[in-house]
Amino acid sequence: MSTTLNGSKIGIVTSNQVDGCPRVSTEILMTGTPLLVRDETRLLCYYKKNGAIEFSDQNISKKIKMVFSNYNDYYVKLQASIESTFSLESICRMNWKLWSK
Repeated sequence: MSTTLNGSKIGIVTSNQVDGCPRVSTEILMTGTPLLVRDETRLLCYYKKNGAIEFSDQNISKKIKMVFSNYNDYYVKLQASIESTFSLESICRMNWKLWSK
């Protein structure tokens, strides 16, 4: 998988509500690869604020074009997020706060 992911410009997760927060989402974002995620996917809010771009079945091609035309902006934002939000320590802290309520 790492060869495929390292050669990819974007990641796409099409999970629905049945799947929890798919671990592959974290793995994709940690590589600095922009992530398109279906609006039905259960994803923690800090992923959506820091790199994941939601799409619906009706607008997926529009979102893919948007990411490709603004690729550098998304890439730079993700690099900053990896340093702060997507570090293992930060994710564990945020999950702890969320689930300990």
